[in-house]
Amino acid sequence: MGYFLSGNEEDVVVSPYIDPNTNHHINSKVLTVMGNRDSTFKLSQSYKLYDLIEGSELSIIPDAGHCICDEKPDLFIKILMDFLTEK
Repeated sequence: MGYFLSGNEEDVVVSPYIDPNTNHHINSKVLTVMGNRDSTFKLSQSYKLYDLIEGSELSIIPDAGHCICDEKPDLFIKILMDFLTEK
């Protein structure tokens, strides 16, 4: 269950178990990481997802496509570790 992006649509697609028109409270920290050259998803989709989930974080990786952990592993790990160890 949860939010996910559809590569074929401009809109954020939501799991069938979650109504996007209802205010849901997510009790977990949420981080969205995307490359600014991603050809699978649009940046606007990540921004919409970020706006949908209150308190979420969004990191846009410069000069990276869809496979961020392969293209920019050191930066990806730093962002992830900072997020996981943040209080």
